Amino acid sequence: MKRLFLYLSKDIRMDEESRRLCYVQVDHCLSLGYRPDEIIMVTNIPFSYNGVRAIEYRPNSFPFKRNCVKAWYIAELFKNGILAGPYWLTDLDLFQMAEPDRAEPVGGVDIGIYGALTTGRVLHPPSHINSCSVILSDCSIHTFERLRQLSEISWKRGFLSEEKAANYLHKLEPDLFCFLNKRYNIFAWNNFKGTIRRGFTADRRNSFSPIIGLAGGNDVHVQKYPGISARLGESPADTEVAWFYS
Repeated sequence: MKRLFLYLSKDIRMDEESRRLCYVQVDHCLSLGYRPDEIIMVTNIPFSYNGVRAIEYRPNSFPFKRNCVKAWYIAELFKNGILAGPYWLTDLDLFQMAEPDRAEPVGGVDIGIYGALTTGRVLHPPSHINSCSVILSDCSIHTFERLRQLSEISWKRGFLSEEKAANYLHKLEPDLFCFLNKRYNIFAWNNFKGTIRRGFTADRRNSFSPIIGLAGGNDVHVQKYPGISARLGESPADTEVAWFYS
């Protein structure tokens, strides 16, 4: 299963933090054993680093808000032949820490949930869908077409977020989604500290299941929160990815 990252910007530019996170993700994935051709970046901005060249895609339309990028483009990318096969799609600041437990989606779309009540600027119940970690394939097209349709209903402000659209769609068609284990999107923020503990599950031998994906790793979080940090230097060579828990 290949790794997939999307960055499609309406103003056709990449902010500096996102660009450096792209560098960090490439280095991190290569260090885990991925080949350059297994690290797929789809952007509308030229990007090339360490053998990974982004697929430049020029969309004809853009979502109303940046947090609808996955819902807006995934079906289109598959139908236009840009994507084919299974992928693990994550946000740029979610880092892989261990091997996934599957090579393709079990359902139409395998997606994460928050797993704990958030107390930050946006309130999310534990059971709400979190789109920062998604396993998808060609069989996911129908689900993402439905998400795109909901995201286009601009007068329903609740659907300007792809996660709110996904939660609404799950109520209508619950068989479209299969929920990932919380270990796929453990958050490093203080208000998610409990989810880090729940990310480890003891078995009879008192060993632990490792975190698979750890989120919240941009340089803002380095200053404030325990968890994963992408210490972004002035150049790619000066960056490092580390995770810790306190």
